[in-house]
Amino acid sequence: MSENNGNSEWAPEDWAMPGEDTPQLAEDQNPIAAEAKIETPAEVISQTNETLASDSGIFREDVTTQLPLSAEEANLAAERSARKEARQQALATAPVIPPTQQPPVVEAPKPVKSSTDKFFGSLGLFLLRAVIAGILGVRAVHWLADVDRAMGTLTNTIIPIEWHGLTVLAVGILQLVIAFSLLLGLLTRVAGFGLAALMGCALAFVIWGPYSIFQDELWPGFLGEFELIMALVGALILFVGAGGWSLDRGFRSRRADAS
Repeated sequence: MSENNGNSEWAPEDWAMPGEDTPQLAEDQNPIAAEAKIETPAEVISQTNETLASDSGIFREDVTTQLPLSAEEANLAAERSARKEARQQALATAPVIPPTQQPPVVEAPKPVKSSTDKFFGSLGLFLLRAVIAGILGVRAVHWLADVDRAMGTLTNTIIPIEWHGLTVLAVGILQLVIAFSLLLGLLTRVAGFGLAALMGCALAFVIWGPYSIFQDELWPGFLGEFELIMALVGALILFVGAGGWSLDRGFRSRRADAS
C-alpha cells in the first residue's frame, strides 16, 4: 500500500502476492484511467445514436384489435364513403377558371316586338278602334240628345219602367266614354271589356226575348246581329289590345325601359 499526500490508496502492486508479478489492470477496469478518459462530443453523439438504434427494437406499434362493426355503423361508414367519393368527383369535374380570365358577360335578351306593334298590325287595330269609336259616339249623342225616344226602345223589355230614364243616361255616358278610350288607345282592354258587356246586356235584356229572332222585316238577317258583332269586337280588343298606335303602347315601353 502506498501513501500519497496522507491518503491511503490501493496501488496495483498491493494486489500482488509475494513472489508474483504486479498485475496490470485493463484500461477499462482501471477506475483512475476511466476517470481520466475524456470523450469528445462527436463520440458522445455517435454513442447516443447507436443506443437509440439498439433500443428501437423494444418498442412496438400499438396494434389495436378492430372489433366487428354493427349494421348501423356499417351503413354510416358506407354513407360517409359515398359522400366523400361524390364530393371528390364534384371537385374533380368542376371547371377551374384561371384568375386572369373573366367570366363571359351574358347580355340580356332584347325584347321581341309584338306583331300588333308592327306597322300593319298597328294600322289595322287603329282603323278598327276608330270605326267602333265613331259608331259608339254617334249612338251616345243620339241617346243623350233624345232621351224620350231612347226610353221608347225599352218599353217591351224586362227593365222596369221607373228605371228607363236612368238606364238611358247610363248607357249613353258609357258609350261615350268607351268611344274616347278606343280612339285614344287609353285603357283599351278595359274599354273592350265594357263594350262586350254592354252589348251582351243589350242582347240579353233588351233585344232578345221570348220570341223568334228571325223576323220577316229583318230578312235575311236576324234580330240583334249588330249588337252581337259589337260584342265580339269588344272581346277581340280585350284579348289583343290597342296595338302600336296607342297611348297604352307608350306606357308599356316606359315600363320596359324602367325594368
